[in-house]
Amino acid sequence: VDIEAGKRNWVYKSPTDQWLVGGPVISESIIYLGSSDQHLFRAFDANKGTLKWETKLDCRIWGRACILDDKIYIGSNSLYVIDKKTGSILKQYTFAKVHEDKKYGKYIDRTANIHSSPIIFEDKVIFGSDDGSVYALKCK
Repeated sequence: VDIEAGKRNWVYKSPTDQWLVGGPVISESIIYLGSSDQHLFRAFDANKGTLKWETKLDCRIWGRACILDDKIYIGSNSLYVIDKKTGSILKQYTFAKVHEDKKYGKYIDRTANIHSSPIIFEDKVIFGSDDGSVYALKCK
């Protein structure tokens, strides 16, 4: 949306009509945003609306990403560290199975979910999980 005129500049519609959830994060004119059932994390050119890249994760992406330098931190069933420019997964932190499989339509929930939005504090990424824990992992 043009913030001066209040008019729409561009629109992106999910090809499979899925939710684009987990508040957007903008850095250097790029919008980073997760999706629900597609399990995709995407980067869009904020000015043109073009899709720059998309990365498949292991589950829904509910939270907002956080960015430190050239890395994006985002939760799903795992915590991911993603290259900001290419969308390549640099690191994936996985968690133990903490409950019985839960089936939600086609989706099966097997492990702890990171529905929270991670934050960076003193070179640590901090986030909560539905396993009842708060984690702090070194960023570098």
